[in-house]
Amino acid sequence: MFNSFKKEMDKMTRTTKKLEKEKRELKSKAEASDATLIELANEKLAMQESQDKLTKKCTQLENLCRALQGQLAAARKDDDSSGTPPAVEVDDSAAAGKLAGSDPQE
Repeated sequence: MFNSFKKEMDKMTRTTKKLEKEKRELKSKAEASDATLIELANEKLAMQESQDKLTKKCTQLENLCRALQGQLAAARKDDDSSGTPPAVEVDDSAAAGKLAGSDPQE
C-alpha cells in the first residue's frame, strides 16, 4: 500500500514539474508577445506622426504651387495687355525655408 502511494506521489510530482515548465514557457511567450505589441504600437504612433508632418508639408507645397501659378497667370495677363515681357519675382528663400521644415511647430 505504501508503495502504491509512493508511485502515485512520484507520478504527481513529475506531472506538476511538467505543468510548471509549460506554465513558464507560456508566460515567457506572453511577455514576448506583450513587448512586441508595445513596440508595434509605438511604431504605429511614430508612423502616424510622420504621415501627419508629410501631409502638412504636401498641403504647404500645394498652396505654394497655387500661389505661384496665380502670380504667373497675373504676369502673363499683364504681359498680354502691356506687350512687355513678364517680370515674375519669386522669393526663393521663403519657399526653401518652408520646404526645409523650418516651421517652429515641427
